[in-house]
Amino acid sequence: MAKKLKFGIAFSIIFIALVYLIFMATRNAGMYYLTLPELRANAEVFRDKVVRLNGMILPDTMVKDSLGYSLVFYLTDENAEERPVKVVYNGMPPDLMHKEGVTLIAEGTYDIEKDIFIARELLVKCPSKYESEGGANG
Repeated sequence: MAKKLKFGIAFSIIFIALVYLIFMATRNAGMYYLTLPELRANAEVFRDKVVRLNGMILPDTMVKDSLGYSLVFYLTDENAEERPVKVVYNGMPPDLMHKEGVTLIAEGTYDIEKDIFIARELLVKCPSKYESEGGANG
């Protein structure tokens, strides 16, 4: 009887651990991926929700603190049809973010009142290495 109890306890612990790991791995799978016009048009819907904002860093707007751990810049949509949004990020910026005008995804929350996007993670979108310099047809 003691073997069955030990087996049951061990199985329960492993099962709970697996459920927890699956939950943690998939909790951000339903995160919204938005453009700046979509975020602004539905700002109230996304209040206090973590979203991924796709855009391009507006040239000549990137300001780093002296240690490089705090970064402020303006993000615009790729068509430049929308008023840029100020993005504040605390942490080490990605390596490929050394030049302005790059396209990136900022993950974080949007403060409607201040019109500021508070990023918790920045992901630089790299152009495909398979695209030719002359365009799609080479």
